[in-house]
Amino acid sequence: MRISKGFLSNLEKEVRQPSDQLLRLIAHEYSSSENWLATGEGQMFVFPSEIIERALEVLGEEKLLKAIAALFEKHNLLNSFSSDSSYAMGNDIELKKMLNFLIQLWSLEDEKLRNWAQVQFERSFPQDMIDKIKDKTASLKNNRTSSD
Repeated sequence: MRISKGFLSNLEKEVRQPSDQLLRLIAHEYSSSENWLATGEGQMFVFPSEIIERALEVLGEEKLLKAIAALFEKHNLLNSFSSDSSYAMGNDIELKKMLNFLIQLWSLEDEKLRNWAQVQFERSFPQDMIDKIKDKTASLKNNRTSSD
């Protein structure tokens, strides 16, 4: 953080008080609470969900989703999906929003909502369409494999 040993020593001896800016930098660097650093009260560390909430407030939903998508790609985190879906998703924010919605819906473990989603899926994607997509995906995969 580029503070001198003497300044740090004065902070430790309580000869000097840290500025609000320094507290923010330390809190950011170590995911700690500014309040805890300043007063010693409350939680020492900030939960990841709190950090994301702050980012959402500062950036807004669209910018935050784009930033998260970029991080997922940078760190190759899309492998939690099948290799075909991560290949297809790329930077498609709308697709990622839809998948996120379905994951959230499913995580509620509400049987009525799950049944509703299944009915909607079956109406939107009849079995013959699913079979065509599977065939086309297999064909594309074979073409990629043979060209490697």
